[in-house]
Amino acid sequence: MPSQSLSPSKRDADVTAPPTTTTALTASVPTAQTSEQLPNPDKFNGQQSDLRCFTSQICQKITMNLDYFLTLNSRMAYMTSHLEGTPYAQILPYIQDRICELSDYIKILEILEKAFGDLNLEANTRANLFCL
Repeated sequence: MPSQSLSPSKRDADVTAPPTTTTALTASVPTAQTSEQLPNPDKFNGQQSDLRCFTSQICQKITMNLDYFLTLNSRMAYMTSHLEGTPYAQILPYIQDRICELSDYIKILEILEKAFGDLNLEANTRANLFCL
């Protein structure tokens, strides 16, 4: 069979041409974006002087990286994984079948504050300021 050569105009007529105008799809289509991951805080071991820093860092981590901690269980597991020694033992009674039964990680922080926090924070802070 002889091969037929199509003229450029005939060949182009058989092909559907792309639209002549284009729109920027990226501007109208939302993209899934993850937050920049903050560093993990050190584990809390019960040292009273470390509690406020630990509380601040753990709250910032969970709040700013909420896209990593989508469920209550993931927040609770992250929180309890950053406790060791006596603080972990303080929370252990609330863990049943490997799940912390408290309402959220803030409840854990409240328990830690009662157990390890500075009961005279205001007076001690004032005294420390006078020493400066």
